[in-house]
Amino acid sequence: MDILIRNNQLLREIDETEVVTLMGSIIKDLGCSDDSELSVLFTTDEEIQRLNFEFRRLNEPTNVLSFPMLGVGPVDAIGDIAVSIPTAVREAREYEITESERLCRLLIHGLLHLLGYDHEVSKEEEDKMFAKEEELMQKYGNTPLLRKDVV
Repeated sequence: MDILIRNNQLLREIDETEVVTLMGSIIKDLGCSDDSELSVLFTTDEEIQRLNFEFRRLNEPTNVLSFPMLGVGPVDAIGDIAVSIPTAVREAREYEITESERLCRLLIHGLLHLLGYDHEVSKEEEDKMFAKEEELMQKYGNTPLLRKDVV
């Protein structure tokens, strides 16, 4: 399993080892191949807004974007996830949860999108995706993904 992490934000210190361990465990739980590849980008609001506009024509920041690659190319590439750390921090404050918990949920949400879950298609698909998200949060939601966590 190959999980690549790129961090181009300075707001929070990401524990990349914990992120790799978390994502590897979830990928295995979801039945993906041991040869799977995934990349995760931790970024700024400005960068995620640029990506959101480039790929979705929405000129605003968002919390997480997913770029699926399943079935594309010779390797078992799952795809790419981009997470805005400033947005995740704001949302954690708003929801009164730890920043690590919010970041974990966004990573799970992004990964589920890569694997074909889509809450925007129908109510049935939304229920299915959010049930799986909750199941995974129950198991992994307390993973310390930041070196200094803030509530």
